[in-house]
This record gives sequence, structure tokens and C-alpha cells, in this order.
Amino acid sequence: MRFDVERWSNVWSRRVRGRVGRFPHPRRIERWLRAADGLPDLISPYGWDVSRRDGSIDLTELRRLDPIKKPDRFRRVLQSQWAVNPTGESEPDDGMLLRCAQAVGTPVLDHSIDDREVWNGEAFRQWSTTFDRHRLELFWQVTRRPVVTITVPTRRPECVEIWAPIIALQTHRPLQVVAALHGRRWTSSDEDRIRATLVPAGIDVVIVRVDESKVLGEVLQAASDRAEGDVLVKWDDDDLYSTTHVVDLLRARHYSGATIVGKAGDFYYVEGADTTVRRLQAPREIFSPTLAGSTLTIGRDDLRDVGGWDALAHREDAALINKVRGSGGTSYRTVGFGFLVVRRADPVAHTWNPGDEVFLAPGNPRRPGLATDWAMIDLPDEIIERAVRPAGGGR
Repeated sequence: MRFDVERWSNVWSRRVRGRVGRFPHPRRIERWLRAADGLPDLISPYGWDVSRRDGSIDLTELRRLDPIKKPDRFRRVLQSQWAVNPTGESEPDDGMLLRCAQAVGTPVLDHSIDDREVWNGEAFRQWSTTFDRHRLELFWQVTRRPVVTITVPTRRPECVEIWAPIIALQTHRPLQVVAALHGRRWTSSDEDRIRATLVPAGIDVVIVRVDESKVLGEVLQAASDRAEGDVLVKWDDDDLYSTTHVVDLLRARHYSGATIVGKAGDFYYVEGADTTVRRLQAPREIFSPTLAGSTLTIGRDDLRDVGGWDALAHREDAALINKVRGSGGTSYRTVGFGFLVVRRADPVAHTWNPGDEVFLAPGNPRRPGLATDWAMIDLPDEIIERAVRPAGGGR
């Protein structure tokens, strides 16, 4: 059944893309963006992860292509290649050509990458850097940088040393955190620890105490009610996120134009097996109803317009996505790099616990231990070590 949903979502995705366009923003802003940096309108949000690639292209061949006069041909040729080899004597226009190659999802590499998964990460890294520099930052200059509120529903004081330092390292500003402290275990010293970590990083902190009797959906709504940001990002208290996680989500929201966005649940550390797996069960960079709940991102006004979070103990994420789509909105799933779910061995540590065998199924690529580099998690070792210690109690 789930694969039928994904199949029809792919069809729906193509229709939505055709309706909203590649960059669903006012034309006057688009014209300004193209004129501001000289980079042609090549930055395809859907093209960096292309499966049919063979060989590489060198600078001599690249110079024969004209990304300005024939952008479609440039994109078609480059997206058939694994990489651009930048070796050899350079010419003045090479820098622009290499940026154009990265913009369409073909990385610039002076060495061969045989591992498809490693190549995938490098292609995304170069593409996203190019996109941020030549599209997102320029767009924010015309408009303004959005204020982001991270909502953290948590009932585990022992997890403060995991989520608070990771949020402090986020590259996006301005940033607000609303910590919804659920249950009776919290003390004033716990609140002090949260503020001591986040306030020096220039982050506005709001603490909300939520009664033990409330279910998760009510906890999330209590946090959302205190949010002041333009965009709300949901955050799990014991998962691992890269320092660019917020920017990744804002980027996807920008180029998709979707009402609600989230990452794919690709990477899982299975504590019981001391193994990191990658679940490749669905396409990425696609309009879809299936998003990782720990990464949901939505405009504050959009959340209010659909009635907020439902008072549910489970599947509150799916309920919100269904409400958005039912009201005519769209939901978009971006790639899962920069997000790693820590699956505890304790069966009561998660609200959704299908069993380790789901993640360790044959066919899922895996690597021993906590493979943070694979998932593009760029955190200090001390934070990662805290995250893999068993956390007491369930969410």
C-alpha cells in the first residue's frame, strides 16, 4: 500500500512542479537574481541526484558548452556525467563554468569516486553550497532572512546536553527556541542549563512547562503557540542534526514552494546492532505525503490556518501533513543528508517502534558503528558521544 502511495505521489509531484515552476517567486525577484550574480538560471533543485551517469567531462569539453545561450543542452550533457575533472591549464571563464556544473548537480572532482553513496553526498554538498550562495542568500537580500523558531517537545532532562548544543551550532540566524518541557521531571536548574547553552549563541529562548497529562500533539501546540518565528521547525531531543540542518530545510522550502517540508528518513543508527543503515525505500526531492516527523518545517501562519497540531499521542505528524494537503497545500520531501535518527535498544524509548529488523532488512546499505560522515553530520565528537549513550525513559 505504501508503495502505491509513493507511486501516485510521484505522478502528483510532476503535476505540482509543472504548476508552481522551478522557483515559485515573483518574476521581478527572479530577474533581479539572474542579473545579480551572472550565474544563469541553471540551479535545478531536482537535478543533483540523477541516477544515469557515466564517465566524466574535462575542462576542454566543458568549454565547448554554453550555459547561457543553451542552458538546456548544458544541463542535459552535465547531468549525464559523474563529475567535472578540473585539472589542466585554467582559463578566465573556467570558474563560472565550474559553478554552473555544480549548479546542475555535477560535482567538480579531481579524483574518482567509485562508491555511489559517497558520490551522492559530495554532489549534494557542492550543489547546496552553490545554491545557497547564488540563489538563497541573494533572495534573502531582496526580501529578508526568515526568523526560525525551533520547537523542542521533550520529557527527558538527560537529553538537554544533546539537542541544546546542536541547536547552538546551527548556522542560521535569527533563531528562536521554544522548549516544551513535558512532565514532572523538570527543575529550574534544567531550565538554566538550556538557557546557558543557547543564549550565549545569540538564540532567543522560551521555556514552556506542559502538564504530564497532555499528549504529544498538545505539547507541540503549546510550543507553537509561543513561537514568534516566520517558520517553525520541529526537533527531536535525541536525534542528530548537521549544523546546516535549518538551512537545508529553508532551502527546500524556497525552491519547492511547498507549504510543509521535511527530510527523508534515510539514516538510522541502530544501537542494538551498533550499525548505521540507510533506508532507500522512496525517492527524494519530491512532493510527497511521507516526511520525517522530526524534521517537519512549516510557516507559522500556515500552521495556524490549518488549525494547528491535533491532540494525538501518536501519528500527530501524519495528521498535520494530511490537514495541509487536505486544505490545498503541498508537502515536499528533501534528501536526508544532515539528519540521523538514533534508534535506542530500549523498546520504550520511541513512540514508533517497529523493531530493529525493519531497519536491518536485507538490501539496506549499512556501515559499522555510528557513521556520522556518511550521513553528513558535522558535529563535535563530544556531542556525538552523548547522543549514543542510552537515554532513560520514553518520549
